[in-house]
Amino acid sequence: MKDLGLCQRFLGLNIFQYPDGSKAISAADYTKSIFASYSLDPDAHNPLQIPLVAQQHLEDIPTTATTTDNHEYRSIVGKL
Repeated sequence: MKDLGLCQRFLGLNIFQYPDGSKAISAADYTKSIFASYSLDPDAHNPLQIPLVAQQHLEDIPTTATTTDNHEYRSIVGKL
């Protein structure tokens, strides 16, 4: 067994340990990888097609209404 020192990264999360004993966890690298995998710019407003019409009450949607392909939306949300 080998002592690797203080933990700096675990399960894709960055772990910061400060001299006063406090700790911080960041998922910035993981979030950036999600943006990169879908060619999204994290600094720009990138509207994403969601599988529902915006600002429409659910009871107003006819059963024959067509929606956008929900595969990409579910994939991105699932990674969060």
